[in-house]
Amino acid sequence: NSAAPMDGGSINVTNRAVITTAGNTSPGISIQSIGGGGAYTGKVDGNAQLGSIASSGDQDGGSIVLNNSGSVQTTGDFSPLINVQSIGGGGGRIGDVGGTLNLGASNLQNATANGGDVTVRNSAKLLISKGLSSPALLAQSIGGGGGASAEVTGNVTMGASGTGIASAGAVNVTSSSLIQTTGNNSIGLLAQSIGGGGGVAGLSSGNAVILGGSLVGNASGGSVQVSNTGDITTTGINAAALLSQSIGGGGGAAAKSLGSLSRLGASAGNVANADDVTVINSGILQTAGNGSPALMVQSVAGGGGYIAETNALASYDVTLAGSNLSSANAGDVRLTNTSEQLITVGAYSPALVVQSIGGGGGWSLLRSTPNAQLGSEAGTSLQGGNVTVRSTSTIGTAADFSTAAVIQSVGGGGGVTGNALGNVTLGASKVSGNLSSGSVSTTIQGDLITEGQNSAALVVQSIAGGGGFGAEVTGLASLGMTSTGQSTANAGSVILTGSGDLVSTKGLDAPAIVVQSIGGGGGWIGNVGGNATLGATQIGSANAGSINTTINYKTIQTLGKNSTGILAQ
Repeated sequence: NSAAPMDGGSINVTNRAVITTAGNTSPGISIQSIGGGGAYTGKVDGNAQLGSIASSGDQDGGSIVLNNSGSVQTTGDFSPLINVQSIGGGGGRIGDVGGTLNLGASNLQNATANGGDVTVRNSAKLLISKGLSSPALLAQSIGGGGGASAEVTGNVTMGASGTGIASAGAVNVTSSSLIQTTGNNSIGLLAQSIGGGGGVAGLSSGNAVILGGSLVGNASGGSVQVSNTGDITTTGINAAALLSQSIGGGGGAAAKSLGSLSRLGASAGNVANADDVTVINSGILQTAGNGSPALMVQSVAGGGGYIAETNALASYDVTLAGSNLSSANAGDVRLTNTSEQLITVGAYSPALVVQSIGGGGGWSLLRSTPNAQLGSEAGTSLQGGNVTVRSTSTIGTAADFSTAAVIQSVGGGGGVTGNALGNVTLGASKVSGNLSSGSVSTTIQGDLITEGQNSAALVVQSIAGGGGFGAEVTGLASLGMTSTGQSTANAGSVILTGSGDLVSTKGLDAPAIVVQSIGGGGGWIGNVGGNATLGATQIGSANAGSINTTINYKTIQTLGKNSTGILAQ
């Protein structure tokens, strides 16, 4: 209920000391500039709100610069090595939460709640964490409130509500450290610029996880640049090696263990754009736990991000899409990866994910029941950006639902989802305006190997009109968008050049190479138990782009059912 200004100031820190901490809730380095209240706390037995409530005063976070050359080690739980946060709208970092968690300002009243620019230059020899919920390097700029939490017993909601401006600043991270984490919820390197509230949450056992706000105003994410030359290894559950995100409309990263509802996408808003994301990586990236991708790069406009699955027996009502968004255009995504290896061992752990998605969505391998929706509802300008990938790694996964590489530009919302125990819709609905996707240019030099079911080797897609990539469907499947007014859903061109010795998959529903440019919504799904409808119902244009694919692998082999060698559409 504050009408007074409450801005955070700028911070500049240089550290050369070796830092070790042994107790719980004892970070190595924690730097926060927070407008609107908050900071850092340990375990909370009840409910937690990270973000201001019903305030009209400006509440912007300040800029932060960290130069670190000292090694850092922590052994206690909830003890990140390097935690850097500029947050507008209130928030910070919190430990285990016994009740519900909301990361985001509640009922902003025409206020500004912008995150500041964050720059981290890390040249330490070692970053090693041994406790639970202890990420190695976390750099966040968040507009609209939020931050980071450990495990949550109740529901998780990420995203701001009300009216105002809640955009994020630019995030720039350079790291050369050898990074090792052993605990659950302990990401190696996380760089986020999130407009509209959100952040990162650990395992949730509540009924619902919702990544995406309802702010009316401007809730855009800023640019993200990451350059990593150090090897990163994680062994815990929900512990990605390197995750880089620009998100407009609220969201971030979370994980589920129980519950019934999962939504990635903002539910209202005037402007929820995402910015460009650029990642250069030469370090070996390896993960061992479930729900732990090796390298994920996302520009998601319209709310969303990434939800990790960790429990094969759970099922959820899954939505990867925004609704009622006027402008949710994603930025361009560029990845240059010269690492020797990108490897994952756990289930639900893709090795490489690169996405530019306009209209909300992202990545969720949760099993869905009764329905799964990939595609926005009632939006106008929901465009995916251009995607450029160059990789020279051997890319491999060992468990189920762990695709080696997925590269996507999607306009109209969507992304990737897991098995559906009910119905699945891949495509936007009740939309008008521009839902076009960008061009995708991919060069892969290196072997691609997967061992599990629903684990494709390489998927490259430009999809306009909403959709993406799914697994098996037991109910009805609909691939294609529907529009209520004049719309444009033109897909970009796709260029793929692949070379190496081997592309190999062994499981069911595990195609080797899928290349698609689809106008009007759709994508790829596995077996369908009910009826399947493929095609758009819309007013306007829905053109596919050109595909130019050159495959120079010596051998391509698949062993399971519904596992095509090369599919180009």
